[in-house]
Amino acid sequence: ELAHLKALLAKNENVLPADQIVHLFDIAAEQHFKNLRGLPLGKKYLLCLNPDFILEIIREYMVNTSSQPIEPGQTLDPCLRKASGILEQLTRAVPGLLEGLFLLAKVKYLSGEMNEAKATLR
Repeated sequence: ELAHLKALLAKNENVLPADQIVHLFDIAAEQHFKNLRGLPLGKKYLLCLNPDFILEIIREYMVNTSSQPIEPGQTLDPCLRKASGILEQLTRAVPGLLEGLFLLAKVKYLSGEMNEAKATLR
């Protein structure tokens, strides 16, 4: 969580360019999931998972993406790719997390995966 606070501080103080701030959020996400490795899916895992913390990181990724879906042939924005991977893990572990499902559908939509976005919302 310290890496996350460092990223938030850099963002709020406007001392680093956006790509470096995103990198700090990458580090925060990597460290968070590293702490979950080896834990069996259960009560302790879900407590350590901290879905609200993960959603905060995802929201920061979403700030740095386009609000329009990509066109066929365009490369996928790295923030969308990262958000998708994290949200897939999160929604598998916590399938009833509505905000997580909504954000996953939004990421799929922005990635040009319209059918997957619709399926996520069902």
